[in-house]
Amino acid sequence: MKPEYANIFVVSSNTSRKEVVLTFFYEYPEFNEAGFARLTPDDRNLNVNKMQRLPVSSIVLTADAAHHLGLTLLKGAQEPIKNPGMQSN
Repeated sequence: MKPEYANIFVVSSNTSRKEVVLTFFYEYPEFNEAGFARLTPDDRNLNVNKMQRLPVSSIVLTADAAHHLGLTLLKGAQEPIKNPGMQSN
């Protein structure tokens, strides 16, 4: 199965912190034929989800680009939602 979207991401950097890598994954619980989550060998009597994680893509950014991206995301999260049918005075 090739994932069509990502629902989790991981941020990492090199030791000098001059480059940042955003890695996107699609994560989902693995189910067996009966519809129950697969058990790990250590949890024989428990119905514990075994999560599968498939890579979707990665992006390498300079430290400056990563900083700018972070500021842009924060700004976007703080802006009020505009209703096209409403006018502000």
